[in-house]
Formats: sequence, structure tokens, C-alpha cells
Amino acid sequence: MKILDWFLVGLFRLLIKNNRVGKIHGTRVDGSVQPMIIGGDWRSLEIDDDFISLDLSGLDKAVKLESVIYSGSYLDNITLPNYSDCPNLCILKLRLQSQCDLSLLSQWRDNDFILGIDIAEEPELSSLESTDLSFLELRLMNYISNPLKSLGSRFIIRALNIVVTESGPLHLENLPMSLNYLSISGPVSDVDLALLEDLTSLTSLSFNGLRMPDHAIADFEDTNWYFKNKAYAKQLRLPTVVAQRLRHFSLKNCVYLDFFAYPFAGANVLETIKFTNSDWASMHLDSLCDIPSLKLVELDANKCVYIDHMKEEQDIISPGVRDIFVRSSFESY
Repeated sequence: MKILDWFLVGLFRLLIKNNRVGKIHGTRVDGSVQPMIIGGDWRSLEIDDDFISLDLSGLDKAVKLESVIYSGSYLDNITLPNYSDCPNLCILKLRLQSQCDLSLLSQWRDNDFILGIDIAEEPELSSLESTDLSFLELRLMNYISNPLKSLGSRFIIRALNIVVTESGPLHLENLPMSLNYLSISGPVSDVDLALLEDLTSLTSLSFNGLRMPDHAIADFEDTNWYFKNKAYAKQLRLPTVVAQRLRHFSLKNCVYLDFFAYPFAGANVLETIKFTNSDWASMHLDSLCDIPSLKLVELDANKCVYIDHMKEEQDIISPGVRDIFVRSSFESY
């Protein structure tokens, strides 16, 4: 056994010498430290353990590393290697407490770098210097005071994922003009999409989990808009100017949403439309047949109460559509 132990120790030392093995460690809530060894040939690293602190400075030894994804509990603090020591690292996704010092992220300025920041509470973004980020993810618990207002003037962000956790209106003022992709997830009850008209670079828009606001509950019937729970649908109207710039549009997991697709009638670059896994109140999709650029249409009409001009899926196929998926049959009332 001793000979085997000596052999393993020697092999490990050889790896350290020739393969540039890196050492990182995380600190748990109880104060215990968990060391981790990273191989010099590793190209990806995923950490899903729960830590309150994470020291990644040893990643400078893993010169081939391309992505680091941390999906454990929110971190109070984190130590990163120097950007220049990780020439191949292009994806870094973290989960941080709002009090975590974000100034260390300002060195990551490469245009091709994907930075995902999942922040537990309303973030204090003032510690971030003006920088160029390809991707920023914000998880907002209390966003009524519009914490996004400092983004537009101080950051160049090409993709923004907003994840909200409390029901209420979402303020989209002063978003970065550089945005190409915007995703909004969570129980947002009201959002003014007219504020997106100034985002001339926006080509992809996604909503996930929108909810009808409480004030839309009604105790009376209407011949056209009456549902078993006596609830009027919240209307989502996409501004025509925004629709005309979009190439990809997606609605997922939305409850009692009344969607009007007629602004798409003027679109000439829209390629993909997806409506999936939703409890729809109604769909007005008759104008989709006027979009020559459409290549993919995906519909989930399982719980849709009313669909206008959609007796047959062939009604929405335009000459450019190559794929269409309709998950269930439907009929107009």
C-alpha cells in the first residue's frame, strides 16, 4: 500500500508540474472550507455546492478553461483571477448577494465575454464601473423603485435577462440602447412596452411567466370576454415599431394573457414566433399569414379559450414558414 501511495503522490506532483493544476476553494455557512482541484486541460467548470464565499483565483492555472458556472446559494463575496490570466474564459455565471462587491467585475470588458450575474436582491450597481458586457442577468426581488435606471447610461449590454420574484409593474425606462436581446421572467402584472421603441438594436424579445394583475378581476360578465373565473384578460400589445425590428419573439408560461398579434402585420424580418406552455385567454393571430420572413411558428393552444381566425393551422402559414408546431386542436367560440 505504501508503494501505491508513493506512486499516487508522485503522479499528482507530476500533474501539478506538467498540467498546471489549479486550486480553488469555497467556504460554507458553518465556516468549513471545501478545496477543489482544477485540471489544466479542463474547458468547463460547474459548481453547484452551496457556499457563502468562493475563491476562484486559482483558475489562472487552468489556461484552457472556457466557462465557469456557479449555481449554488448566493455568495456574500467572491475572488476572481485576473482577466489576463484566463485568455480562453468566455462564460462566467455567478449568483451574488446584493451587498457583494461588484467592482471586481469591471475588468471583464471583452465584447465576446458572457457575464451572467444573478443577484438575490435589488442590486446596488453603483460599484460597477462603465463596462462592456455581452450578457447581464439580474434577479430582482423589489424593483418598484426601478433599479434598472442606471443601466442605460453606464453600460454597454447586448443581452439582458430580468428575473423578478414579486408581483407588480416592471419599469423599463433607460434600458441600454445596445440591447439585442431582452428577456423578462416572473409575475410581472404590467409593463409598458412602448418604452422599447427607442431600442433600435433589439431583435429578440422573450416573456416568461407573466401574470394577470389582481385589479383585472371582475364580478360581471361580458359576452365576448367572460371566463369561468370571471377574470378579464390582461392585454399585451406589442408596439408596431418594436415588432418590425424583431427576428425572434417568445411567450412562455403566461396566465390569462390576451395577446394581439396584429402589430406583426408590418414585420418583414420576423423569423421565429413561439407561444408555449401558457393558459391563454385568447389569441388573435390572423395577421401572422402576412409575414413573409417567418420560418418557425410554435403554438401551444391546450388551454386557450378563444382563438381568432385560427380554425386550421394552415391559416397562418406564410410562404417562408418551414416548420409549424401546434400542440392541440382548438376552435373559436
